[in-house]
Amino acid sequence: MRSVVSLLALTWIVLWSLCSAPQPARAEPAPVTSAARSITMDFQDVDIAALVKSMSEVTGKNFILDERVHGKLTIISPTKMSVDEAYRAFQSALQLKGFTTVRVGAVIKIVPSKDAKSSTIDTVLPQ
Repeated sequence: MRSVVSLLALTWIVLWSLCSAPQPARAEPAPVTSAARSITMDFQDVDIAALVKSMSEVTGKNFILDERVHGKLTIISPTKMSVDEAYRAFQSALQLKGFTTVRVGAVIKIVPSKDAKSSTIDTVLPQ
């Protein structure tokens, strides 16, 4: 019995010392910024909502679509572009259909351009 108690005590001490020992530092991978990543875009007659979902996943941005935003878009980019360039291409394609992006805090609304121009909220129009 005494040997069992001693063995349990020794096991507990070894486990405790392993758990409380300092762990070696691990190198964390550097985050990939949107400017460092590059993508190609091949969207032919894609529903705007599907394209917005794809852009949300690529850019990490949050979007809200106005119910009046609908239609199909085509963006073809056989060469790679940065995520920022892809987002600007996305905004340009929206502009061609009469829509624009409006930043409201952490969310970007996609609304008809005529409504954004007449409102008092900040509007992001492609240059």
